[in-house]
Amino acid sequence: MAGKTTTTKKPVVRRTAAPKTKTSAVRKEAPSIKQEKPIFRAGTWITIVVLAVLIGFSIYLNGKKDSAIIDVTPISAPSPVFAATDGAPSSIEIKPADGETVRIARNAENVWTVEMPIEAEANQGLAEAAATQVSALQVLSPIDGKPSVFGLDNPAYIITVEFAG
Repeated sequence: MAGKTTTTKKPVVRRTAAPKTKTSAVRKEAPSIKQEKPIFRAGTWITIVVLAVLIGFSIYLNGKKDSAIIDVTPISAPSPVFAATDGAPSSIEIKPADGETVRIARNAENVWTVEMPIEAEANQGLAEAAATQVSALQVLSPIDGKPSVFGLDNPAYIITVEFAG
């Protein structure tokens, strides 16, 4: 028989690292001199100067505006073209020099209708806006002179407005 061989186990030795001790002194380097940035850079100063100039210029212009007030004599207040006693417009007719005449009028139900060139219901908003604008016309200043001086001998349109009153 074969001989019995025995193996012996070697003990496992674990080695742990020894605690590190600082034997060498750490050298501290002298702090290097850093160039400090200025608090306000050149661009900031330029912006502040431009802003100050603009503020000064606006104050100058506002002061100059007050000193340039001109004494204006008031013209008489505008007077309406049509009197309030005339009432509201009941029809508006526009005759162009060339083309068809257009006429809108209020019917018995107080609704705007187109009478010429065809009979149809008118756009109520636009018709009422035209009537309001006609009744709100005002004379700002009277004009002296012949109509021919102003080119009104042959008008491009003739507008006729009839009032309820």
